[in-house]
Amino acid sequence: MSAAKDRLKVLVADDSAVYRKLVEQAFSDADYSLLIARSGGEAIELLDQHAPAIVITDWVMPDLTGIELAGIADSLPSHRRDSQARRNRCDS
Repeated sequence: MSAAKDRLKVLVADDSAVYRKLVEQAFSDADYSLLIARSGGEAIELLDQHAPAIVITDWVMPDLTGIELAGIADSLPSHRRDSQARRNRCDS
């Protein structure tokens, strides 16, 4: 498996370009694979496609709140499957 696939995926969802850039800079030296979304809708697409381990989200976006995004993330099959796998590893 390649090093890029081994990196922890982090989704950043924020409608503000300034805040997205701040988070990108904060993670620039870290060994994470950043996924950047400009809206809640874009974040949902990235969640479904990539199943990131961590989500950093704006509290208020025009199309979804951070709370709504978290609820939708919990309902996605890819998120549930990966969350269950992580819980199983922690239980062993």
